[in-house]
Amino acid sequence: MSYNRSFRGNRRRMAAGEAYNVSYFARRHAISRAQAERIIRRARGNRARANALCTLIKKQFLVA
Repeated sequence: MSYNRSFRGNRRRMAAGEAYNVSYFARRHAISRAQAERIIRRARGNRARANALCTLIKKQFLVA
């Protein structure tokens, strides 16, 4: 079976079980890998929702 190069996957989703996704998300938002994994799971893999949730949590943490 040949590799389909036109398929790029769904960029709107990410997996909490994938080490690269978790590491990248943690580095991007300056949080730990455990926090990043928890946020991704809470957002159910939706990248936009995870970014918004991380921003919201960081704002609440800075205000408190």
